[in-house]
Amino acid sequence: MTRSLIERASRPAPGTVERLADPASRPQERLDACLALIEVGELEPAAVELVGLTMRPETAVAAVRLLQVCRRLQEQAPNLHEGLAAIERDPATGCWWAAPAGADTTVVAFAGAAQRIGISAYFLLRILGRLGCNTVVVFDTGNRLYLRGVPGLGSSVAETAPALRSIVTRMGGERVVCLGQSAGGFGAIRYAGALGARAILAFSPLVYATPTIRGRWLQRLGLDDLPETEIDLRAQRLADPAPPQLHIVHGALHAGDRAAAASLADLPGVTVAEIAGLRHHGSLQASVMSGQFVSTLESFLAGLGPAAR
Repeated sequence: MTRSLIERASRPAPGTVERLADPASRPQERLDACLALIEVGELEPAAVELVGLTMRPETAVAAVRLLQVCRRLQEQAPNLHEGLAAIERDPATGCWWAAPAGADTTVVAFAGAAQRIGISAYFLLRILGRLGCNTVVVFDTGNRLYLRGVPGLGSSVAETAPALRSIVTRMGGERVVCLGQSAGGFGAIRYAGALGARAILAFSPLVYATPTIRGRWLQRLGLDDLPETEIDLRAQRLADPAPPQLHIVHGALHAGDRAAAASLADLPGVTVAEIAGLRHHGSLQASVMSGQFVSTLESFLAGLGPAAR
């Protein structure tokens, strides 16, 4: 069940292919289906459909923009399925994937509640492979902010972190980077120190800024046996004598994400970038759709030194 849940999350949403196959589908429905295809890295069929949508007045402007993004992504991650057979997965649960590239940098990506990292895990693997990174993807199918660990690795942070670090060590890269969005952004920040990460790239991370909020969310998630300090990211960074660099990206017009970033922004080693005009929580998807995701990753990785933390 867990494995099939992850696989479904990495494929187009139900109905996407059917909408494109139905000649009665409205242009906007077809455009939305193209967006769904791009998010999972199915760039070729999306591009074919978008060419037609550029001829329709109601979708022409959006279709031209998406077609440009699609073609750029085709250059940056040209073959979605190439090399995927070589991915190592946890044999019992499928809740961690490892894709070695013989690289100096290993990216540990924490999937969010939808079992994606904003985009599908398959698409992320292609992008990071193209950038010359080893990749480890982990999934918290219980949606417990990774505080109950990762199935197949451990049932707590204390159990999971060393098991995950052993996978990272086996990949051979000297630099470790954590990546995530939303709940995955929380996981990336929460685990980075224990993984010896050099830096964290967090898109719209969940940050629980007050004891009241932390206690409420622990109860809501069925984690009320844990102290609220378990999700106090600010206190954890302050307690770390050498915290990893943390770069947060969020929508400029999303009040919750802006407040979350502000609660950490004054700490050493934290930088924040806003996506102008973005009102929703999906900052990583917005970065992909604007064509900026790969360049953001490239700039972020280029800014890291070569030595391990």
